[in-house]
Amino acid sequence: MEATEPENTSEHQELVLGRGQRHKTPSVRLKDYVTHTVIKNSPFPVHSAPSPSSGTPFPITHYITCDAFSPKHQAYLAALHSITEPHSFQEAVKDEGWRTAMRAEIQALEKNATWSLVTLPPGKRALGCRWVYKIKHKSDGS
Repeated sequence: MEATEPENTSEHQELVLGRGQRHKTPSVRLKDYVTHTVIKNSPFPVHSAPSPSSGTPFPITHYITCDAFSPKHQAYLAALHSITEPHSFQEAVKDEGWRTAMRAEIQALEKNATWSLVTLPPGKRALGCRWVYKIKHKSDGS
C-alpha cells in the first residue's frame, strides 16, 4: 500500500497561525455583566464589535442618564470621570499635582521617622517599595 500525498493544497488554503490570528469572542463568564473595556481595532471581525467611533462595546450612557441625580451628585460623578489616576511613577511625575503630593508624602514619612538607614546583614536584600496613586473624592465632588 502506497501513501499518496495530497495535491498541493497549500496554495488554496491560507494557513493561519499565531495568537494574534485566531478568532476572538467575548468571555461567556461576563455575558450577564456590563463591561467597560477598550477594544483594539482588529482586521478580524468580532461579533460584538462596537462602532468605529466608540471604544466601548456597550457604553453605559446608552442605558442610564444623570438627570435623576441631584446637582451635587452630578458634580461628584463628573469629578470621578474627569481625572485619571496614574498607573506608574513615570506617569505621575509628569503632573505637577502628583509631584507635589509625592514630595509632601516623603516629607511626612521623614518627619515621623518612619524608617532608619541601617547596613544589611550579609546575604540579605532590602525590601522594595511602590507608589500607589489614588484620588480621594469628597461627597461634593472635590
